[in-house]
Amino acid sequence: MSTYTLLIKYTKRHSVEVGAKGYIDIKAGSYLYVGSAKKSWEKRVGRHLKKEKKMRWHIDYLLTTAGTSVSEVWINHDNCECDTAKAISNLKNSMIIAKKIGSSDCHCPTHFFALQNGFKCVRELLDKMGFAPVKIGSTSRLEPF
Repeated sequence: MSTYTLLIKYTKRHSVEVGAKGYIDIKAGSYLYVGSAKKSWEKRVGRHLKKEKKMRWHIDYLLTTAGTSVSEVWINHDNCECDTAKAISNLKNSMIIAKKIGSSDCHCPTHFFALQNGFKCVRELLDKMGFAPVKIGSTSRLEPF
């Protein structure tokens, strides 16, 4: 199993309907999502990068709005999804904006965070936790970094 983080930029404010969760207010800024894939993380993350897809996971709804882009993808080949979410939640610049996003199958409050002041301290934390950045190709393909 692999754990991935998506560093997401919203260029404008949105009210996004996230399935049964209802509407979530997203302001322009930096966000982070923590997820995992049992088999092929490349396929899972590649699917997340597509704008048109069947809505299956909470993150699918949050990534299809105009002015939204995944800036960076970080991968760890360990099963550390909840540990990563907990570490992100302990950062001074992270905020929970909606409970149970991406964490409906665990006890974490959320796996989706708003980040004040950008991605710098998150990159440092991910690096310390054994994550590595993956390059996103011009056609939304994942390429070796």
